[in-house]
Amino acid sequence: MQARHEPREEFVERLEGVVIAEARRRTRPLSPSRWIPASPMRMAVAIVAIVFVSMAIGGAVVAAAYRSQTNERRDLVASTYERRLGLAQQRLSIAVERLNGTKRRVAVGVATNRELVDDQLNVIEAEAEVMTTQLQLEEVRLTAQDALSTISAPLVRGRDFVSERWQAELTVPRYALDMEQARLRDTQRRVQIGVANPSEVEVSRVRVAELEAALQAYQRKLDIRKRFLNKEIDATQADLRGLEAEAEMRYQTLEQQVDLAKAEVERASARVKKGIADNIEVTQANVKLLVLQSELVKVELDLALIRRRLKGALES
Repeated sequence: MQARHEPREEFVERLEGVVIAEARRRTRPLSPSRWIPASPMRMAVAIVAIVFVSMAIGGAVVAAAYRSQTNERRDLVASTYERRLGLAQQRLSIAVERLNGTKRRVAVGVATNRELVDDQLNVIEAEAEVMTTQLQLEEVRLTAQDALSTISAPLVRGRDFVSERWQAELTVPRYALDMEQARLRDTQRRVQIGVANPSEVEVSRVRVAELEAALQAYQRKLDIRKRFLNKEIDATQADLRGLEAEAEMRYQTLEQQVDLAKAEVERASARVKKGIADNIEVTQANVKLLVLQSELVKVELDLALIRRRLKGALES
């Protein structure tokens, strides 16, 4: 029979050391990963940092998408105004070409000064249209929205596009008024020497009154706009006062036109009595008078409603 194997003492000691070391390793707490803070405070700070980084990334993505959408809308709106500007520039070129042709014809005596003045007015109108459309395009490129023309429209990066456009538009009635006043003086001289009908003087006077009313309305709107920007009145009052100025201008203009239409009815009736006109002429004059009177009544009603609303806005 074989004798039982007895391990040597050195082997037993080494084995015991290995077993103890392994037992200690297994019972030791797991070390945290490098990216996880050891303390709760550091853990919280790390989580907050991760949240902020995520928010920043998300915000950047949203901002980029918003900028892209805004740019697309700006390009779309701007393209409309660019086309309008192109058409306005074409009309200006045509008006200038026509004016130059009229100047040549006046020089050789085949065109009148009245034609020349009318063509000059057409150029002024075309220039004003180009200028106002350019201003609209500039505003659109800054706001990515349609240009605003209300008295209570906000400034755009400190710039008052509304007043700038009105100043450009003012050049037309100013020139037209000078032109019509000169025409009135010429017509009065022609009537005095018996080569013009007195009714032409009345027509010219009405036209002068209309242009004067238009200029006054523009100036009032500019003053109201200034008061609004200076915060002297609020947006509601500013808009209502602007509507009131426009309604008053239309009322004054229609009053002049109604008086002129009444005079035309009387002249037509007189011609019928003399046998140099028929009743159709009188009927046409009466129809025109009735249309103007109905428009006058409507404007008068609009003006009363605007003033009522304005009074309520002032009292509130």
